[in-house]
Amino acid sequence: MDHSTLFVQNLLAGITTTVAGELGDTVTTMYGNQKRWTLHVVIEGSGIYTSDRVVEAQPGDILLVDPAADCQYRRNPACDTWVHAWVVFQPRQHWTEWMRWPVCGHRLFRVPVRDAALAGELAGLVRQILRLGEQGGRYSETCSTTCWSNY
Repeated sequence: MDHSTLFVQNLLAGITTTVAGELGDTVTTMYGNQKRWTLHVVIEGSGIYTSDRVVEAQPGDILLVDPAADCQYRRNPACDTWVHAWVVFQPRQHWTEWMRWPVCGHRLFRVPVRDAALAGELAGLVRQILRLGEQGGRYSETCSTTCWSNY
């Protein structure tokens, strides 16, 4: 399914908790035909991303998925739970220089953040995106959110 058909906002953010054997414990496939970029921040557990390579994403990893990426991702079978925050967005033209990240697969990029304090700050920034979307007003027009549960 093309995620862009579901998301008409400029920015959409949420958090996904995947638990082994429960509903939602599936493989997500991106067919290289998205209209927007996707940012993932791994909070807990581990995810497996597969494009031309297999990438194991750990807590603190930030992954950037190009709209033209042909890839799959899922919970790592070695972990019972995988929690990741995500932001679907359309970058502005002048953001290009900020989106030159280390390549970890075809049209898949990753920045590992192993500093716990920095990873906590990053999770806090994603929580701010979610809160802005829930508040209404000018930010909610461009940001639709789902709740963070306990995060």
